[in-house]
Amino acid sequence: MTPKQKLIVQATFEQVQPVMLNVADRFYSRLFRKHDSFKELFVNSRHKQAAEFSQSLGEIIHRLDKPNELNGYLRTLAKRHEEFNLVEDHYTEVGKAFVFGVRHALDDKFNRSVANAWNAFFKQIGRSIIHLQTHK
Repeated sequence: MTPKQKLIVQATFEQVQPVMLNVADRFYSRLFRKHDSFKELFVNSRHKQAAEFSQSLGEIIHRLDKPNELNGYLRTLAKRHEEFNLVEDHYTEVGKAFVFGVRHALDDKFNRSVANAWNAFFKQIGRSIIHLQTHK
């Protein structure tokens, strides 16, 4: 993820945060429609899962400029996600579904740069989590 993409993610997250539960709802609808098998990875109610996802996303984004804190938080996520045997492609697909939700929330403020930034974000986070799981 480039420095410019990081700024785009931070700025657009602030823009969609007031409607994050709607974004998360669209995200889960899209994710489960495209990948039915993902449903088994989520044990909580969709509303609770959306709230947890939103909170985790915010925690990551607020730590993007603090690498040590980010690594510590990602280490915690890696431990929580370890049992699911996720691979990088899972995070890529999550990113694509999240971009779908962001697109609707931002409406005419959404563009290719926003999509690319969020996709790069999820790819980087996925890589980091998987790396932390395999290099304990």
